[in-house]
Amino acid sequence: MKLYKQLAADLTVLSRQDALKPGDRLPSVRETCSHQDPGGHRAIIAVAEGYAYA
Repeated sequence: MKLYKQLAADLTVLSRQDALKPGDRLPSVRETCSHQDPGGHRAIIAVAEGYAYA
């Protein structure tokens, strides 16, 4: 699965579990990049696309 689709799916699950509520702030794109791939090899644009796709 592409990174952006995985991130969108993860955000959807968090929302459905009420871990993310309306008005909550999402982590920054850079923070999410470093969390998803500690080596930093993931493209920032893929994270941004995941946020937009969700």
